[in-house]
Parts: sequence; C-alpha cells; structure tokens
Amino acid sequence: MRQALASVFASAALAPFWSQPAQAIPHVYAGLVLGVNSMQACLSQAEKIAKKNGFTDNIEVVGSGSMQDFHADHNDKPLSITVSCSTKLGGAAIAVAGMNNDDTFAMIRKVYDDF
Repeated sequence: MRQALASVFASAALAPFWSQPAQAIPHVYAGLVLGVNSMQACLSQAEKIAKKNGFTDNIEVVGSGSMQDFHADHNDKPLSITVSCSTKLGGAAIAVAGMNNDDTFAMIRKVYDDF
C-alpha cells in the first residue's frame, strides 16, 4: 500500500510536466511517385517543383549513383522539402516538413500534385 501511494504521489508530482503542451512540434508528410527512370530528370523535376512552390533557399543535392536527394528550404515559411530519387527503385519519395500542420499538409498536397 505504501508503494502504491508513493507511486501516485510521484506521478502527481510529474503530472504538470506531462500536461504541458509542446512549444513546437514538427510535422512531416510524405508520398511516393513511381516511374523514375532517369536520375537527371527526377532531380530536375524536383528542383522545378520546389522553386515553383517557394523552396528556393539552401538548395542542395546529395548522394550518388542510383540514389540522390534534393533538399531545399522555403523562402518565407518554416518549411523544407526533400525529394529522394532512386532509379534502382524506380521512384521518388517526396517529403515536406514544417512547424505548422496546416501549412505543411497544404504544401505536400501542392508539391505531390505538381510532381
């Protein structure tokens, strides 16, 4: 009984920390597009769509061979995009991350539809 009470009091003492909402929660949405046959075409399409939707900052392409990733940050919103092109898998994984759920979801829909 004493252990049970101690456990309840310990839980009650920690409860204020658990009940506090997080100050910032990143949101990530992703999708996959099939039909990637050319690495250059996939990366060019990723850059074109990213720029069309405002992802013009910190653009970089990393990787080599049959797997390369395009990354960019949005020019005025806390959003970033990654497109992982894979000729081995024949697809491109598209992900948008952001701090606001509504903005992030709206952007993945636009980017995915454009791809």
